[in-house]
Amino acid sequence: MTIPPHSPLLRPLVAALALGLAVAAPPASARAATNASDNEPGDVIAGVLPGAAADVQALAAEVMAKGDAARAKLRALFLATGPDIDAIAALARELIGALSGDPGAATDAAVLISDVASQAMKAPRIYRVSLDSAFALAPGAYGWDLGPALSPLYPGFRRVTPAGLVSGDAPLRSFDRGRGDGLSSDGIFNVRGFTANVPDGDYRLIVLTGDPGGRDLKRPFGATIAVAGATLPVANADSGRWIDGARLVAPGSDAAAVSADVAPPDKPLAGAMVLYVQVSERRLFVDLASDGGETYIAGLILEPIDAPSVLATRDPPPDPARVMLAEARVAEAIGGLLETVATAAGGPAARARIFELAEAPVEDAQTVSPN
Repeated sequence: MTIPPHSPLLRPLVAALALGLAVAAPPASARAATNASDNEPGDVIAGVLPGAAADVQALAAEVMAKGDAARAKLRALFLATGPDIDAIAALARELIGALSGDPGAATDAAVLISDVASQAMKAPRIYRVSLDSAFALAPGAYGWDLGPALSPLYPGFRRVTPAGLVSGDAPLRSFDRGRGDGLSSDGIFNVRGFTANVPDGDYRLIVLTGDPGGRDLKRPFGATIAVAGATLPVANADSGRWIDGARLVAPGSDAAAVSADVAPPDKPLAGAMVLYVQVSERRLFVDLASDGGETYIAGLILEPIDAPSVLATRDPPPDPARVMLAEARVAEAIGGLLETVATAAGGPAARARIFELAEAPVEDAQTVSPN
């Protein structure tokens, strides 16, 4: 069995288990705080998997049998939760808890479930958004306005024309509706890649689309987005599933006060996709992968992660710290699975064979217990 390299989390767990060390469970108070969404996993799963427990067992068996071929099905399942990171964590824990049989296949399946769940938790959300007349970039933020060279440039933004972009399967085409706010009223079709030089750091990236002039684009942001080498599925890529009630506002505005369920009818609606990125070597590169349809991008905003966002919404995307807590709950379930596997394996030599350690750990018969 091979532990996939994208899950370094498992290595210390495996080593500890092979040495006969139990994976410590968190204190009862911590479990109550972090596992609130896991109290009734059947309730969480019922809305996603009809039949709840029976389907969980069947899917767990399918993941073990098919391996990476089950990745697409897992991704669709996790994203169907909303996506809700607590529901994703609960579902991942339930699936991992249902794994049984061959230790190697079960552990590989647990790693796959954890990996796909983590990607779904980090998947960028898309909001249906309007622009307030006072909207402007915050200090320390960067903005790029995509469109024809002669179309109006939104104040504070930098112009990007097709010459500065990477195209997808179809040629790049700029478009200007001729009226509107100057940011969402123009854009470029079939954008595949965008790059810019910015200082290193952690940022919040907002990718904007606008009115494409009456064209019915099902997924203007594409199906996946890759930034800094990490490829993520777009959570609610279909325009019919965008989250309502968001606005681009002036820096320092009260987000709760300006958020609304429906944008003002006299202002054009746009879409905003939000994700967190880390820039290194002063280079931001965004890769939008389409599933065959056209993409349409109107602009990009990059703002420091520790600064208030100009995107006001009552349903903000989960911050990285919250995602890490959810990932830790899934890792705890993997730890429980590995402990079960290691206990069933028997002595140190058997554990070493299962986890492919370089050599079996030696238990010193002369070791005196501290007690």
